[in-house]
Amino acid sequence: TDPPYNIHLAKTMSKGDDPNTYANRRTDYDMHSDDPADLANLQSYEDYLSIMEQVFTSCYTLLKPQKYMVVIVRDAYQHGEYIFTHVDLARRAKLHGFIPKGEIIWYQAGTRLRPYGYPFAYIPNIAHQYIVVLQKPLSQKRRRTKS
Repeated sequence: TDPPYNIHLAKTMSKGDDPNTYANRRTDYDMHSDDPADLANLQSYEDYLSIMEQVFTSCYTLLKPQKYMVVIVRDAYQHGEYIFTHVDLARRAKLHGFIPKGEIIWYQAGTRLRPYGYPFAYIPNIAHQYIVVLQKPLSQKRRRTKS
């Protein structure tokens, strides 16, 4: 399953279009919940990043040295600004000991493209997700002896 990509951001550009009516919708699964433990229900993007730092700390503790972890995440466009969620998460993971090893772009071929902003502004369609690849290094002590 996919994790929450972010908080449930308000739709600021679709003018109320109901995504349930899209011809390419493949599921009737409702991703919204009222559960206060659901990360998508956090009040702000900063709250989301802080909670994800806790997730990174827990995962770092559980992961064996030199093993990998991936995070699937989608960037967002809100109030006229592109939010590089994958970069923010990679930086936070690095602060908690992970080594960023790369990213894989997962293109979603069935995503409906929309002419946001046309012809007055460039506003991207977000038809992909990032798979951020992170590695837990050997302990600092062992890393120093190998150099």
